[in-house]
Amino acid sequence: MSASRNAEVNLWQPSDFKRLKTLDFKTNSEDVMWDLCYLRDSYIIFCVETTLKILDFATNTLIKTIDAHKATIRCLAVIDDNTVVSGGWDGIIKIWDVENFENIFCSKQLVEPGSKLSRFCKVTRTILISSDQEVWLRVWNLKTSELQRKLVGHTKAIACIAKINSFKVASGSHDQTIKIWNIDTGECLATLEGHQSAVLSLTAIDLDTIASGSSDNTIKIWFDGKLQTTLTSHNAAVSSLCLLADKILLSGSYDYTVKIWNLMSAQCFKTLVTTHKNFISKLIKINKSE
Repeated sequence: MSASRNAEVNLWQPSDFKRLKTLDFKTNSEDVMWDLCYLRDSYIIFCVETTLKILDFATNTLIKTIDAHKATIRCLAVIDDNTVVSGGWDGIIKIWDVENFENIFCSKQLVEPGSKLSRFCKVTRTILISSDQEVWLRVWNLKTSELQRKLVGHTKAIACIAKINSFKVASGSHDQTIKIWNIDTGECLATLEGHQSAVLSLTAIDLDTIASGSSDNTIKIWFDGKLQTTLTSHNAAVSSLCLLADKILLSGSYDYTVKIWNLMSAQCFKTLVTTHKNFISKLIKINKSE
């Protein structure tokens, strides 16, 4: 699944990479879809302005719309099949019970006054990482509602976060660096340098390897903190990354394409021509058996 900020989604068949269908969620030309997550079965949840929306992509039916925040919702995270977290520019993190679509309710909220929440990363069912327009990450305990610590080290705004394991995450920033963090101690374990512009996207390949995408139009593969290879094929910034299978990486870009990479050969073996009219903000692997 590929999604763009203009509230359009392309569904792809992973066996042959043919486009199955296109979904358009816009109710007017100015709608912006800031985030989207796979929920369960054939349901996705996404945010448009101050609302949360749940859609059955099998039937292209909008199931539910929730007036969720008083300011624009910028980030979502699915904690489990029945729990979703939303964050907005009102500085509020809300935890939603979505088990019954007819009775969706906010079970808890965490407040960080003045914070314009823009990114989430679920680490475990109780630990959530957030970022805003500032230069640090926040580590939240969803069970106790506590802000456990801040991770401070970047010099410009953080653009992306990726989980590596249950105690380690990576962050990419407009300062052109990637930082690896131990979230239990707050220690910055490594700073990776090599991109010539902002780092916009990250994904873990395995416990020792991460991929990063940048507005310098490249993807870099890092092993144990060292640059292994640089992938070049996009004509614009690399805005989204997703590991499809072992050694198969998807990348989405401001050039409106999705590229499929074999990491063993470091080659792009297919380019998907999308119907997107805005940059690809998210790539999602859907596995209904999980």
